[in-house]
Amino acid sequence: MFLEVFFVAAAGWLLFGSLETQSRVQRINRALEEGRPYDFLRDIDQELERRPSGPLFELLKLNRSAGLVYIGEFDEALVALRSVDRKKLSSGWWGRHQKFTDALYYNNLLYTLLCAKRYQEAVEVWSESAEKIVPRTNHPLLDHCLKGTAATYQYHCGDLPIARETLERLLQEANIPRLYKAHRLYYLGRIDLFEGRFEQAMERIEEAARLAPTSSGLQPFEIIVVTNTAVREQIKPKAWGQAQITDGSHLLVFAAWDNYTAERINMMFDLTNAQRGGTNEGWENYRQSLLKNYPARTPEVNYEHAARQAYIGLGAALIAAAFEEVDATPMEGFDPKAVDEILGLSARGLRSVVIVPLGYRAAEGDWLANLKKVRRPTAQFVTEVK
Repeated sequence: MFLEVFFVAAAGWLLFGSLETQSRVQRINRALEEGRPYDFLRDIDQELERRPSGPLFELLKLNRSAGLVYIGEFDEALVALRSVDRKKLSSGWWGRHQKFTDALYYNNLLYTLLCAKRYQEAVEVWSESAEKIVPRTNHPLLDHCLKGTAATYQYHCGDLPIARETLERLLQEANIPRLYKAHRLYYLGRIDLFEGRFEQAMERIEEAARLAPTSSGLQPFEIIVVTNTAVREQIKPKAWGQAQITDGSHLLVFAAWDNYTAERINMMFDLTNAQRGGTNEGWENYRQSLLKNYPARTPEVNYEHAARQAYIGLGAALIAAAFEEVDATPMEGFDPKAVDEILGLSARGLRSVVIVPLGYRAAEGDWLANLKKVRRPTAQFVTEVK
């Protein structure tokens, strides 16, 4: 989830009193910054119990709404926001910063409404409070956030050129938190999708898989690109109901040859000869070697070999997707026979091996998106033999 709501982190020194409280608030906010929303919400709730009233209580409720948006609980976040007493929120010693607290409140409210797809309410909030969401709070990060929320609103209103211009300008700003940068990239990606640029990215991803090396150059697999929503809905229950199947815009199915046959081997050798404009004795001897050995093996052995080649293509596609800033989720958790039946693969001599939903990462509700990538240290993973 790419958090556009603003929670009081960098501004904590401004709004909280004692050093002890500041330290506790910084620790709480760090949990959300590091992608630990449930820790954040637990700690916020503990703070709310300590402070059952007053300006700080209202500010904590405002912060709590940010954590709820992070995990996709938009309706609950709206309840938390609307329970904030804005008069009390501005009544503390920081009351002279009412412009700040108003901007903070209305920014979070507008973005949460957009996340909840309550577009009419969002329009009403924008119409009534646009002047309070103007980025003139003298707080650089909140101003940046306000511009991002405005761009999100413009996107949902269909003002794509204006939204793109704003988002691209925001990406040029220095010291952008990772959460906000991810949001900008997501909405730029959505604009690309509407403008047809996503299809261009998909073509490059598919081409990377097509050009991947394979054993003997036989290229013993194919890719089925499923964009049909009804077909993806059929596949979803055969993949244990994983939401990415239908949430993404494209589903790649890597399907390997079910067997090596003389016809298939000759097809690839003949294609190579035609493309290269000739052949030679060594190459033709190699053809005969494969024709002798491959078809003689069992179909299952040949399928397993072909499936391993499909994984080489999968790796190339995943790297290309990362380069294109398109999210990809490789999955083996599905019923291959059922998917083969839905797509009619058996009649084509193919068997599904792995599937990959692709799309731009959801800007709302994906609390896993910003968790730190955890891998074993290089010393425990790479062994050098010198």
